[in-house]
Amino acid sequence: MVESDKYEFFFERIQTDARIGMAHIAVFTAVYSLWIKSSFDDELKVFPNDITSIAKVSNRTYYRTIIELSEYGYLLYEPSFKRKGSRVIFN
Repeated sequence: MVESDKYEFFFERIQTDARIGMAHIAVFTAVYSLWIKSSFDDELKVFPNDITSIAKVSNRTYYRTIIELSEYGYLLYEPSFKRKGSRVIFN
């Protein structure tokens, strides 16, 4: 799947997913933006401050929505508690 196809696929899927709200879209878009800047690395390391500043959401909202996006199958999120960045992979 081409990189831009992942973004389009996300927006196609969320049209019928009642669980997805504006915060999910903002966080997904922020993560996707960082992924583009990383030259589409297979694995992305993210820090909450990087995402919250782009998505314009609180830390609490960020954690809730990124976990939900992972649970819903939109991406794989593996939190890191050692200041090395959490791991994100697009499904």
